Parts: sequence; C-alpha cells; structure tokens
Amino acid sequence: MIRRLLRLVRGALSPGDGLTERTVKGGMWVAALNVTDRMLQLVLMVILANLLGAAELGLFGVALVVMSGVKRFSELGINQSLIYEREENVDHMLNTAWLLDTARSVAVFLVLFLIAHPLANLLNAPDAAILIQFIGLGQVFIGLRNPGVVYFEKDLQFHKQFGYIMSGSVVQFVGAIAYAMYVEETAMALVAAFVASDFVRMSASYLLHDYRPSVSFDMESARSMIHYGKWLTANSILYFLYSEGDDLLVSGFLGPASLAFYQLAYRFSNAPATEVTHVISSVAFPAYSKVQDDTKALREGFHRTLQMTTFLSFPLAMGIFAITPAFVEAFLDPEFEAMILTMQILAVFGLMRSMVATFGPVFKATGRPDLIAKFSLLRVVLLAIGLPLVLWQYGQPGGLPFGLTGIEGAALVILGVQIVPMTELDVLYATRIVETSYARILRDVAYPLAGSLGMAAVVLGVDGALDVAPVVEFFVLAVVGAATYGVAVLVLDRLGWGVGRNVRTMVASMSG
Repeated sequence: MIRRLLRLVRGALSPGDGLTERTVKGGMWVAALNVTDRMLQLVLMVILANLLGAAELGLFGVALVVMSGVKRFSELGINQSLIYEREENVDHMLNTAWLLDTARSVAVFLVLFLIAHPLANLLNAPDAAILIQFIGLGQVFIGLRNPGVVYFEKDLQFHKQFGYIMSGSVVQFVGAIAYAMYVEETAMALVAAFVASDFVRMSASYLLHDYRPSVSFDMESARSMIHYGKWLTANSILYFLYSEGDDLLVSGFLGPASLAFYQLAYRFSNAPATEVTHVISSVAFPAYSKVQDDTKALREGFHRTLQMTTFLSFPLAMGIFAITPAFVEAFLDPEFEAMILTMQILAVFGLMRSMVATFGPVFKATGRPDLIAKFSLLRVVLLAIGLPLVLWQYGQPGGLPFGLTGIEGAALVILGVQIVPMTELDVLYATRIVETSYARILRDVAYPLAGSLGMAAVVLGVDGALDVAPVVEFFVLAVVGAATYGVAVLVLDRLGWGVGRNVRTMVASMSG
C-alpha cells in the first residue's frame, strides 16, 4: 500500500511524456501552486485585517488597484504570444521579449511615481500616494526577470512554475506580518512585502531556468508578438475597467474603509472558485494551443475542462455563500460584519464567473482573442452605466431600495451584468468554435449546480440549528458541506453525470 502510494506521488511529481499526462500533471502542480498561494494570501488578509483595521487595508487596496491599472493599460501580451507560437523553441524571440518587458516595467514605475499624488487625492485617499510610488518599484523587478520562465507554461512544466511563484509568496507572507508586528501597523507592511516578493521572484527566475538574456532586438519578432498581443492588450485594459474599475468607484464615492470591506468580500468570496478556474485554464490554454487545428480534440478537451471546473468550483462558491456569516464572526473583527451580504452576492458571481472563464482559453487558442476584448468592452459599458448610478443613488436621501448599502448595490450590479448578457454571449460563441450544442453544455453545468444548491440548503439548515462557538461552527459547517456534496456527487454520477470517469482518467494520468 505504501509503495503504491509512493509510486503515485512520484508519478504525479514527474512532468510526464504524452500531452494528456503532461496536462493532467501540470494541472496538479498549478492546483498546488494556486491553492497554496491563495491560502497564504487569505490568511495574510485575515491577520492584517485584524492588526491594521479597515482604513489601513483600504489604503493598500487603493495602491494595488492603481498599480494594476497602469500595468493593464500597458500590457503587451508577450508571454501569451510566445505560448501560442507553434514552434516549440522560441529562444530566438526571448531577448526581444525581455527588452520589451523591461522597457514597459520601467515606464510603469515612472508613471506610478508621477500620478501618485493627484490620483490618490481623486480617490479620496491622499495617504495612499507614497504607497503607490513605492509599490511601483516591484514592477521593475518583474520586467527584469528571466524571459525563459515562459517555458514553464509553454512546455507544461508547472513544477518549475510552482517554485518560481511560491518563492515570492512565502517572502510576502512572512515579511508583511513581521513588518506589521515589529515595525509599524500601517499599510506599508503590505506594500514593502509586495515589493520584496517581486525581487525574490526575479532572483528565482535565474536559478530555475538556464536561459540568459542579452541586449539584442529583432524587429520581426517584436511585430509578431505585438500583433498577436494587440487584442490581449485591449482585453487587459477592459478587464481592469470591469474587474477593478468598481474598486476605483467605491473608493471615490465611499472612501478607503468601504473599499476594504468590498475588496475583502470579493477576495474571500471569489478566491476558491476563481483559483479552480485559474488552475484549469492555465493548463487548458497551452494544451488547446497544441490541438488548435483538431476540432474534435478541442471539443472533447473543452467539455472535460468545463465538467471538472464546475464540479470543483460550484460547490466552493455555494459553500462560501452558506458559511459567510460564520466565517466573518469567527475570524474577523465586528466592523467587518458590514461585508457579509456583499460577500454572499459576490459568491454567486464567482460561481458564474468560474463557468464562463473556461471559454477564454478556447478563444485564445483558436486565434480569436478579439472575442474576449469585444465582450469585455460590452461589460465595461454596462458597468460604467450601472455602478456610478447605484453608488450615486446610495448617497442621496432615501438611499438604495431595501436598505442596501453602497457596496451591496455595487455587488448586485456586477452579478446582474454577468448573468445577462455576458454568459449568453460566451456560450454562443464557444458552441460555434468547438462545434458543440447548448444541450451538452447545459448538461455539464446542471449536475454540479444541483449538487451545490442541495449542499448549500443543508448547510444553512444545520447553521440555524447550531449553538456553539463561532470557530467551531465554521468548521462544523465546512465538514457538513463537504460530506453533503460528496454524497450528492455519488448519487448524481449514478444518474448519468459521468464526472467519475473524468476523475479516474486524471488519476490514471497522474500515475503515468
């Protein structure tokens, strides 16, 4: 038994040879990376939320969203273009990629330094200016990283990606807590740790890959990368506007403290479901790219990806919805109870988001990144109409209907736009590209949705009957939810779901 387990572990850790085996094992490494990284971030946020309070946490949130905005507006899509490239060896393009990335990162730093004070004042957070300037330094380190790290994704070598990313995550976790405990309890603890993590990752990139960049520039390679990346650049800008533009509006209308409640609610509610999607999509894009001309293989891969994504992400999202009050009461100060309903609304948004996010890799791998950009533009227009209207109405006499707060209204707008029309558009074009049917997609989604809704109902029922300490209540509800969903999976699989076969295929690929 022990030997068999050891063989399974060794098999899972080795990269593998065939595409299916490499894809599954790559997925396991990405899962380990994202779960570990996200857990560190969430635990860090819980600790620092209690140490620093909402106001300081909100100042860090302002610095982070400003940095993200400047990065998104300058995104070139270089790594994605190298992954998409049909050639396995892209060494001849790496020096050009490195120079483009370095120039971009220095420009990001300079822009952040110049706009910090006026933008911080505009966002109702003048104390965030120094944080915005300092956090930009980390972008220089990111630009100077070894361009050879693109092979970690292109060749599905995610075991190396794990070491590269986690090196900085551990430093960020330890550094932020140490700074807050022994230096000062301010938002600078998070910013300093953020910059330190970027420096460590830059150093790690040269230890983990033997490529060494030099100063040489090839115009043809630059044109090729920028041509592919132009739609990704547009989508990056639009993604920022619809995924973080709400943060800017919340800070501008309601202030940094409300931003802290809103951002924490978003992170905690979307983290598990989003990370499952990120894990699978990170592996799916390079895998799809290798079969981009084989519609049948692409279609079957898409359905397996959709089935596994919803199998894992739907129960996580509905579980978060059910246990949010117990979580906040158990782990956060009473002031954070203001984010409970917002977190529940965004958990439902996370469920929808996890499903449609599986379509993006198909669009990119088949040379249609323009669809992502066009859909994002529509989303931005809809949110640009809805969010300011709701936040403005909250500040008027009478406020929002049903006594909703500003951040709760904003969350409802985000969810509403995702439900109609964005989900319908993603499904429409995905079915055309992989030549599948609406019925098959609905079937992939219906089973995990039924199991997840049943699980959430059981958890809410048990929650109403419990009268124990908050921490005990949280863990009891988590165990009840996991057990209930496990039973639901067994029953639904017997009724024709087929997810068990998919899981067995993954396990077989892990063991080689």
